[in-house]
Amino acid sequence: MEFAAEHFSRLIVMAGGEVILDGSPGEVFAADRTALLATAGIAPPVAARLGARLGLPTPTPTPAMLLAALAARAGPSPTAGG
Repeated sequence: MEFAAEHFSRLIVMAGGEVILDGSPGEVFAADRTALLATAGIAPPVAARLGARLGLPTPTPTPAMLLAALAARAGPSPTAGG
């Protein structure tokens, strides 16, 4: 799922021949969709699960998005020297 989350802007998930999810990776892999994904035998990407466990306010389906969310949460980095 990491590949799909990183390379596609829209994901469609099917189970039993029916579309059960359709949206951006952030929408599809949102924390409240985990049970629905499980019905299709899919687990969210590691970055999305980690973001949910950290309580990040936005879905973080890719490692790059997770790092950006963590950096924004941490605030500005301290300056060197001084």
